[in-house]
Amino acid sequence: MKKRLTKTANREPGVNLKRVIRSCASILFLLLPLLICSSTLLAQTALSVLRGTVTDSNGAALPGVKITITDLATNIMARTINTDDNGNFEIPDLKLGSYRLNAEKAGFRAYVADNVLLDAGKTRRSNSRFRSAKRLRQSPSKPGPRSSRMRPEPSAVR
Repeated sequence: MKKRLTKTANREPGVNLKRVIRSCASILFLLLPLLICSSTLLAQTALSVLRGTVTDSNGAALPGVKITITDLATNIMARTINTDDNGNFEIPDLKLGSYRLNAEKAGFRAYVADNVLLDAGKTRRSNSRFRSAKRLRQSPSKPGPRSSRMRPEPSAVR
C-alpha cells in the first residue's frame, strides 16, 4: 500500500501560520489609513466658542458683567456667565447659528449684539464697550431753531 500524499503533507510545518500572519498584516496595512483619517474626522466638531472682553467707555476692563447668550432660531437662552476679573468671558460648546448677546451691569447701559453668527468649529470674538448710565440722561437743551427738531434714535429708524 502506497501512502497517498495530500497537499498538506507536502508543506512544511508552519506555512499555514505564516500565510495567516501575512493576510492579517495586509488587512491591517489597508485599514491603518482609514483608522488615522477617522480619528481626524471625529476631531472636527460642529460646536463653536464665543469669547470677548467687556470694557467701559475709557477702555478699563469690567469684571462681573452678566453675559447672556440666546439662540435666535429657537429664542431659547443658551447660557449665562459673568466676566472674570479682567473683563474676559468665554462660552464654549455653542452650536452653529445666529445668537443675541446681552451684557448687563449695574450703573451701565445694557449692551446688545444681535445676529452674532457662529460657524462650526470656529472661535468668534465679540468685544463690548459699555457706556455709563449717567450719559443716558438728557441734559437740558438750549432754546433755538435746531433744538425744536427731534432726531430719532438710530434703533427707531427703519
